Amino acid sequence: MNLEPSTAYQISVVTRLGTGDDASRSVPSEITGTTTTIPPGNIEVLNVEVDSITILWGETDDNSANGYIILLTPPDGGSYPQYLTLGTSRFTFPSLTAGKEYSITVQIAGLNEGRTISEQTSIFSGF
Repeated sequence: MNLEPSTAYQISVVTRLGTGDDASRSVPSEITGTTTTIPPGNIEVLNVEVDSITILWGETDDNSANGYIILLTPPDGGSYPQYLTLGTSRFTFPSLTAGKEYSITVQIAGLNEGRTISEQTSIFSGF
């Protein structure tokens, strides 16, 4: 299960005794929890598919920043930059090759700061 950062989730737990129609259930025990934010500059992989990778990153709080430059570098070299505005903290790279490892860089435009991670697309389409 992929959870979103800074999101409240309600969690319920029910115990079950027995099987089939004769099973009894307890009263649900519920709690609400909130996921944490991603620290500025950190990159996290949210989802990996056969032909795509979705990333999240911690947004900058620097006032001199004016956006993000997202770079995808395939195994054979070259890079494909995408410019995104501030307030954006998620991006999906579509149309990738299955089973290949890609280098992903998130740079803060206007600051020349950034982080790089490597992620491999899935070989299988899922179950």
